[in-house]
Amino acid sequence: MRMMYKFLIPNQKGDQTKLDGSLRKALKELVEETKPESAYFYMYHGKRGGLLVFDVEHPGDLVPINDKLIAATGAEINVHPTLNWEELEKTP
Repeated sequence: MRMMYKFLIPNQKGDQTKLDGSLRKALKELVEETKPESAYFYMYHGKRGGLLVFDVEHPGDLVPINDKLIAATGAEINVHPTLNWEELEKTP
């Protein structure tokens, strides 16, 4: 199942993790674990954010991914099942 995974990192925790190097490590682990088909990182309302699109076999697979990112960065996470155009065209 393809997921759109969006996150925002609170400024205080983001600044702290940026300075101590753990932000880069957390994001690298997120990308390595999810193997996204696309990944974007940006600022949104003054906060560090990101959007990844990747596949999971079961929604429960997201729990350890979420837990690691939240523990490392305090991120607020939103996950949405997502279809590409070809998949949408095949729906009844």
